[in-house]
Amino acid sequence: MEVVLFKKLARGKKALALSLILISILSSFGNIFFLENIPVAEAAQATIDANAQTLGTSHLQAGGQTVFIDDQTGYKFFRDALGYCVYRKTTNGGTSWGATTTVDAQNDCEAIQVWYDKWTPGDTGSYIHIATLDSSVDDIFYNRLDTANSDTLLKGSTPVDVSTNSGNSTATFGVGANAVSITKGTDGTLYTTLADATDSYVVECTSNCDLTTGWTETGTNPLALLNDYSILLPLPAGDIMLINRSVSAATEDIRYKIWNNTAWSVSWTNIDGNATDNTTYDVGMAAVVSTTTPGVIYLAYIARNATLGTDDQVRGARFNGSTWATTTDIVNSTTMGLTNVAIGIDAANDDVYVVYSGRTTAANLMTGNVYWKWATSSMMNWSAQTGPINTAADDIYGVDISQANDQRLFASWFASSTDDVLGDTIADIFPGIHASATSIHTANTPASTTNVYVGGKLLLYNTYRNASYDITGITITENGTIDAST
Repeated sequence: MEVVLFKKLARGKKALALSLILISILSSFGNIFFLENIPVAEAAQATIDANAQTLGTSHLQAGGQTVFIDDQTGYKFFRDALGYCVYRKTTNGGTSWGATTTVDAQNDCEAIQVWYDKWTPGDTGSYIHIATLDSSVDDIFYNRLDTANSDTLLKGSTPVDVSTNSGNSTATFGVGANAVSITKGTDGTLYTTLADATDSYVVECTSNCDLTTGWTETGTNPLALLNDYSILLPLPAGDIMLINRSVSAATEDIRYKIWNNTAWSVSWTNIDGNATDNTTYDVGMAAVVSTTTPGVIYLAYIARNATLGTDDQVRGARFNGSTWATTTDIVNSTTMGLTNVAIGIDAANDDVYVVYSGRTTAANLMTGNVYWKWATSSMMNWSAQTGPINTAADDIYGVDISQANDQRLFASWFASSTDDVLGDTIADIFPGIHASATSIHTANTPASTTNVYVGGKLLLYNTYRNASYDITGITITENGTIDAST
């Protein structure tokens, strides 16, 4: 939308050679943000589900299980008490949650992971893509939720097996020992992966993803035959980033390979070559891709927590489109026993939010609490710790956050003593509306001049969410004697 600003200058004794501060600012800027605010926390824990799967490791994941499509509407995916993979939906910003809907009715559904279309840079779709694991046939299954069409599930509660067509059905899954990851490339291709000691693979689908035959293996398997943990993320030009946490005692690395639509990187490149992990609270890493700057990825991971409370850390790393660099530690050398971590961004400006759980008394599993910090996109200067945001300490698993949203960032977790999935808003933020100058403005006007058009056109736009906006008013700041009108 274009807005034209007109100014009528009144005569005055003082030269108004540019007391038009607003105009001079608009003349010099490229893009400015407005409607942004300091992160706001809302302390109001909500119960998402009071009867989830009792096994805490069922709630560990490598990626995301929470999606907010706007300020009020959100979905939380998890494993329920009967072993099904389900979701609950909120329409009031997470204050209350609706009934469960089953997305995988196999009662041995051991893990669930999702990817929302708009988490892929430039994608305007409304689908939530769902990957699940089962332990009867030990395969990955795919389903899809259409948030713009009455939450229709592509396959109902019977998702499609995506492993068999490529011959990958020899894995042996265990709860907590394996995690699935799913993503969507910028070219629209879907990818999902798992790592196992007997079979590891990445498979993809470009069309007919509701059919087993629509899924094929992505190049030569880039993974070792180990119970490692991986995260898939989109890069520009349809490329895919594969972040892998090697839990082998010989390595303990956080590393990566890239799929360039032809082949995988020949060898692993380390992000962190000394990231020891905890074998109870597995995975211990999370990543999110920038929706405003394609190719930029933010990573948070726990290290030095093999024995809880002995110099535990939450570390960070940032991929700038070509190389990875570690950032300032998010939590440094704490005696708190760190157990879970999740990462999300304000999709308007890439402010980074990291949520983590830790035991205040490392040896006591019932002293776990949930905390968070935030930083700008550099990930170098972290805020003070906020929390606990949970009402009561517990043995916490599966800390998660809505990965990228310009209106609400919502955290969730599982409390083992009550078998509850709980959650809370950590940042209720304004939409990512921006202004950009599209013409040159007049820099100087003599004070004696009247009826001067000083420019110019402004383009208002949203970097994350396609939507129509009504401009209800424009505020013009004056410095000097100016008769301003629109």
